[in-house]
Amino acid sequence: MRTQLIVILLLSFALFWSCLDDAPDDFENPESAWNPGFSFPVGYTSLGMDEESGFDTLLLELNPIDSLPEWYRQEIDIPMSYTRPFDMQELYGFSEEILRLMVRINAYNGFPTGITGQIYFLDINHYIIDSVFTDEPFNLSKGSVDENGRTSGKSYLQKDIEFSQDRIDNLHQTRNILVEGEIKNVAIDTNLVYYFPDYKVDVQVGVQVELGLSISGN
Repeated sequence: MRTQLIVILLLSFALFWSCLDDAPDDFENPESAWNPGFSFPVGYTSLGMDEESGFDTLLLELNPIDSLPEWYRQEIDIPMSYTRPFDMQELYGFSEEILRLMVRINAYNGFPTGITGQIYFLDINHYIIDSVFTDEPFNLSKGSVDENGRTSGKSYLQKDIEFSQDRIDNLHQTRNILVEGEIKNVAIDTNLVYYFPDYKVDVQVGVQVELGLSISGN
């Protein structure tokens, strides 16, 4: 019964989220094994210089002396962040083993300057368990703007990160995903600083998983 329930859950989950590998024909064979693979979105966010992205909007106020925003005058880097629930226990709960896990990042930068970013796996208390990028954060090249200072083209970056088995085993306590980005306040065109509250960086996070299931009628 347990295996039949697992199969039903997997089929339901995969039909909702994406495509599932073909299931075995014989579920009653105690020697059967099934390695279903499926992909699903973790989250999407559009980060900018606003409260939703964790930016102190008081720094957008203009200084009365030179009419420049405070974040620019004080040479403050621009941090942006987004947190959303992601419970890995939902996968571990009906999987005997996660054989493979890959995280895909799609990012689009509408700011006219480069951005560095990182994605973290957090536990229930929002402590960091692991990060997607272990060697260095991902770097987005600058977007392009028109003569009016508005975004005319966003730079694009796609990254696929395969997780080793050791790292997969450490993720079972993950309950949230944290997306962080930062713009270094250097070499920013003074004529563009007034448009910065309108610029956005879009980030999509997806996961591809392969599960290991042994099939039996028990």
